[in-house]
Amino acid sequence: MFRIQNKELDLLAAYNRKEGPSKSSKVLKYVSIPLGLFLIFAMAFIFIFVMNRTVQNKIDDVQLLNEEIQLKIDATDKEPYYKLATLKATYSSLQSVDNTIASLPELTKKQVLTLKNSLLSNMTLNSLSFDQEAKTIAASFTSMNVQNIEKYISNLKTKYQMTNISYNGYQQTKKTNTVGTGEFDALTGREITTTSETTFYSFSIVILLDGGAQ
Repeated sequence: MFRIQNKELDLLAAYNRKEGPSKSSKVLKYVSIPLGLFLIFAMAFIFIFVMNRTVQNKIDDVQLLNEEIQLKIDATDKEPYYKLATLKATYSSLQSVDNTIASLPELTKKQVLTLKNSLLSNMTLNSLSFDQEAKTIAASFTSMNVQNIEKYISNLKTKYQMTNISYNGYQQTKKTNTVGTGEFDALTGREITTTSETTFYSFSIVILLDGGAQ
């Protein structure tokens, strides 16, 4: 038979002792929640940063492509585009002039054809009219070169029945032309255009045919 000496056996000590998580477990519990939130926000931030960086790289690539396209446009000879725009603008007026010539009496056809055939470079006959009673021809023109105006009138005065010409000077006008280049913006998909400013000079003359009112 065993005997317990010099010690007191407290049977209630084990019963009264509280069982629960250790201090380290409590600390881990309180730290895990903010740590988890921090990791979530950190991952979201990294994801957004990577996405923004990817988008920015694409934007930089598009801007670089646009710069390359603009350099090609600047290096392109634009003179054909300008000439095409000028031809389109004068086509309708030329048709009107031709229709008027076809309807004129035989007496004035030669003079009107002289007006048209004597045109200098970059000069257009826009309109004309004939006063049969006064025997006068009124015509309006457009010239891209101001020096050609005086030269054209001087040449006309050497032609048959063109000696009496009234001319009251010219009017300077500036026009803006926008022409497509055939290149397209990679970002918007729209055609890239080039704009130019053209200066032209408008003038009118009245020709008194031989036998007309003085």
